[in-house]
Amino acid sequence: MSMFLHVVNTNSGLSITGASVWLDGVLIGSTDQFGMVSTSITDPYSTHYYVVSAKGYKDQKGSITIGNSDEMFTISLAPASY
Repeated sequence: MSMFLHVVNTNSGLSITGASVWLDGVLIGSTDQFGMVSTSITDPYSTHYYVVSAKGYKDQKGSITIGNSDEMFTISLAPASY
């Protein structure tokens, strides 16, 4: 079973390339040119905690609960204010 994460800009809705995605304390990768990253999940009906960060954006933290099939989630990052 796979989990797909799409990381977007809160204001524009555009995909964010190169965002780092941590799941349950482990770096699963960086988003591609489409703002996507994926990972395999072995425990159906489980909750996982994420942190997503990208240069120029505020970190986003939260939790995701998955079922027993492939899942896709969108995570929005707000631009950092300096």
